[in-house]
Amino acid sequence: MKSSTQEIRARRQQIEQLVAAHSISLTELSKQLNISEMTARRDCAVLEKMGIISRHKGVLSILNPTSNEHNSSINSIENVLAAKVAQYIKDNTVLFINSSKTAIKTVNYLTAQNVTVVTNNLNVLHEKLPTSTNLILSGGRYYPSTEMVAGDLAFNSFAGFHADYAIIGCDGITPNEGVTTSKIEGARINRVIVSHSKKVILVTSYAKIGNVSNLKIADPANIDVLITDTFADKQQVTQLRKKGIQVIQLSV
Repeated sequence: MKSSTQEIRARRQQIEQLVAAHSISLTELSKQLNISEMTARRDCAVLEKMGIISRHKGVLSILNPTSNEHNSSINSIENVLAAKVAQYIKDNTVLFINSSKTAIKTVNYLTAQNVTVVTNNLNVLHEKLPTSTNLILSGGRYYPSTEMVAGDLAFNSFAGFHADYAIIGCDGITPNEGVTTSKIEGARINRVIVSHSKKVILVTSYAKIGNVSNLKIADPANIDVLITDTFADKQQVTQLRKKGIQVIQLSV
């Protein structure tokens, strides 16, 4: 009998807990969970893609969330999502992008012509913008740890525009708490980005779905499209859809 989504999720949580307790071989893992090695291998392959565990010579280990290997997995997911977001952007439009490292990757995949990008995200200087893209950097105080500029100058830069699209990232989104961030210096700017945009696209990996951070950016009703991956919690996704958000999930 085919396993239900809930059973698969519960089993993968068990695997994560076992591997977090100590490194373990695939064979031992399958014995402890009383599942076939094929099932264990399939589940572990998913957890590897998610950047949760690593597998070397048949031994499974938990990944530190700050490790290069974890970040590489998340980065791969984010690039897939960013490429999808870029498809929504049309010619001759104005686009806001917030301080999110995921959101700013969208500029690498833009095919629309004569797009004006307005951002407080200095990571944009490391990305590859199409030659027809017009880039406007907001003023403001520079925060080196996040490559962001913020403050009144940045706020006023966005407040003086009305954009066709906003592409934003976040530190968390839930159906009840909405979109949240941990960056106090950027929260006010994110709110004006949302309020001054005709269409708001939220892009984030599974890791942020279901999380709640310190400061609210937007209600679910303010988000038109959420682009995430198929690893995102299905119950959260269902509830977000009920809030009126168009949720696009991509296989990675």
